[in-house]
Amino acid sequence: MPFYQRIRATFSIRAANHLFRQTMAEALHAAGLDDHQIADTLSVTVRSVRNYRRAADLPVNRKRRSVR
Repeated sequence: MPFYQRIRATFSIRAANHLFRQTMAEALHAAGLDDHQIADTLSVTVRSVRNYRRAADLPVNRKRRSVR
C-alpha cells in the first residue's frame, strides 16, 4: 500500500474512533450519566466529554443529591 493510502486509512480510523466515542457519549448522556461518569466509562478526559456534549448541543446532567 502506498504511503498516501496508509495516511488516508489512518485518518479514516481516527475519524471512525472519534465518531464512535462521540456517539457513545451521547447515548450515555441520554441514560443520565454526568460528564465524569461518561469519561470514566469511555476512558477519555472530562474535557473531551464536555466537547462532545457541546457539539451535540446537550445540556449538563447534574448529579442528583440524595435527600436524607
